[in-house]
Amino acid sequence: GQIKPVYLLWGEETFLIADIVKRLKQQLLAAEALELDFSTFDADGLPARLDWIKIRTELQTPPFLSVKRVLYIKNSGL
Repeated sequence: GQIKPVYLLWGEETFLIADIVKRLKQQLLAAEALELDFSTFDADGLPARLDWIKIRTELQTPPFLSVKRVLYIKNSGL
């Protein structure tokens, strides 16, 4: 299917969420660029812990070797 620019994964099924993230990474990221084109931000359930300036910078950075850049914001508390 067609890859969308944003996905909202919400719920208590952490295994299913992790599986979707894994599949997106496999489809969008070059194996040699995983460290460069994938970023995780974990707020531990507290939105105030998210560094929105850093997230915005990551969003504006083009991918290095991959088709897309993937940002994973987990436990956002939003």
